[in-house]
Amino acid sequence: MSKKKKVGIACVIAIIGLISAVLIIIPISQREVITPLETVNASGTTGRILVIYHPGLSSFPSGIARKFAEGAASKNWIIDLSTVSHESPSTVTMYNLIVILSPVYGGKPQTVISTYLTSVDFQSKPVVAILTYGMADPVDAMTNLTSQITAAHGTNLLQATYLAGVITTEQFSSAYQLGANQSLIDAI
Repeated sequence: MSKKKKVGIACVIAIIGLISAVLIIIPISQREVITPLETVNASGTTGRILVIYHPGLSSFPSGIARKFAEGAASKNWIIDLSTVSHESPSTVTMYNLIVILSPVYGGKPQTVISTYLTSVDFQSKPVVAILTYGMADPVDAMTNLTSQITAAHGTNLLQATYLAGVITTEQFSSAYQLGANQSLIDAI
C-alpha cells in the first residue's frame, strides 16, 4: 500500500472519529443534571438570589456559580443554587434577583437552559446572565440568552462571560467580585 493511500485512510478514520466524538459529546453536554437545591448563607439579610446553572462537561461552570454565590454571601445575600432541570424552581416570587449561568456549546446557551426559560416568568425581576465558554465566541450566545431572559419577563441587569481554562483563578475571582457587586444590591 502506498504512503499516499495510508495517509488518506488515516484522514478518513480521523474524520470519522471526530464526527463520532461530536455526536456523542453534544447529547451528553445537553443532558439535564438534577441536584438538590443548595442554600448558601441561609441567615443572610440583604435579600435572596436564585442561581440556576448547567454544570456542563467540566467543573468550570459549577465553580463560577459557587464563586458568584460566595461573593454574594459576602454581601449578606441568601443564595439558592440549583442545576437546571425539571425540578428547578419555576416560581421566583421569593427571590430578589435571579442568575442564569450556561456554558456555551455550538455557539449558543444550553438547550436545557432555554427550555427552563420558556417555563418561568421572572416578574420583571433583575436577572444576571453568565456564560462560560471555550473556543466559541460568546457574543451571539449572550444575545440569545438575554433575549430569552427578556421573553421570560426578566430585566437584564448584568452580563458576564468567563473563558474556561485561561488563568482559572482570575476567572473565579472575577465571578466572586460579580457576586459581591454593589449594583446587585442597588437593583432591589
